[in-house]
Amino acid sequence: MIDMANYTERARVEGNYIVTGYNQTQKRIVKNVEPSYDLGYVFGAYLSIGSVNIVTYKNSTRGIVFWYVENSDDSAIKIGKLKKSLKTSFNLSLTQREQKKSSTHQLVCYSKPLATLFSGMGKKSGVKHLPDDYLFLNSDDYCRGLVDGIEDFHGHIPDSREILKKRKVSINVVNLYNKLKKY
Repeated sequence: MIDMANYTERARVEGNYIVTGYNQTQKRIVKNVEPSYDLGYVFGAYLSIGSVNIVTYKNSTRGIVFWYVENSDDSAIKIGKLKKSLKTSFNLSLTQREQKKSSTHQLVCYSKPLATLFSGMGKKSGVKHLPDDYLFLNSDDYCRGLVDGIEDFHGHIPDSREILKKRKVSINVVNLYNKLKKY
């Protein structure tokens, strides 16, 4: 289980939720996130194509998580699946923006606790990893979600290091994928 209250300083706890933000920007995030297919899928998508930014603005620290999804025949299905999984596991929503100059969709989640959680997995493609604290091997659904998230957003991950360099996949993610693909 992941206690999201550990990833924020000023949120208040209301039942099984932590409440962040003020007035119109208030978010109710699931406090105790259990290992599930949806959590694994969100983690797999982040490890494949995610990015995180934590900034200070007007004496407030803010977090943003980005996913850049290439436009393809099935990108709408993948985006829908990621939106559903993020909502189910964390009670958070994604904002979708089409990039005018490229053929990608930018998905954005404004959440400091989620950004802080993901920053612990690495911010750059070549160094991302899944910390041991989040490797719930006793949950087959979670492991299947991790594999599906990686596959949906990165395709089949080959063993060749040359291809890995071109695709900017962390060797840690490749090793994780190879360990879990039996699920």
